[in-house]
Amino acid sequence: MTKYKLIKEYPGSPNLGTVAEKESKIKSNTSYYYREGDKRWCIYDYHVEDNPEYWEKVNDNLWWIVFTKKDTVFNPYEPHLIETCLYQSNDSRQYFKTKEEAEEFILDNKPCLSYTDIMWNFKEDTKKNILSIDKDLLIEIIKLKL
Repeated sequence: MTKYKLIKEYPGSPNLGTVAEKESKIKSNTSYYYREGDKRWCIYDYHVEDNPEYWEKVNDNLWWIVFTKKDTVFNPYEPHLIETCLYQSNDSRQYFKTKEEAEEFILDNKPCLSYTDIMWNFKEDTKKNILSIDKDLLIEIIKLKL
């Protein structure tokens, strides 16, 4: 089923963010439908398909993938946008609906630091035999290594 999302309002339009979809695969169907409360509304397909300024095609099969091993043509720990209907995370790949989720996964899971990368930023307490580092400073060091 083809779906479109309203990205800019116009006079008489539904609310911003409304998703209209063709409920039939029959080519002669000339309408998209959306719901507001208990009511089902219809919009002619040319109003939707011919106005990309207002309507954006929605693809539910787009996923951000992060590979965690170098076993593909993609570099590991880089987000890649792919189209797939088969998504199943495993130990060598993770799927996400947004790029932000993928980047957060990379930040949390990419092995990128060694002791020498951060040893000059430790604060040492010799009385307690403890090393400590500022969390914000550590995040900055990690981001530089990504």
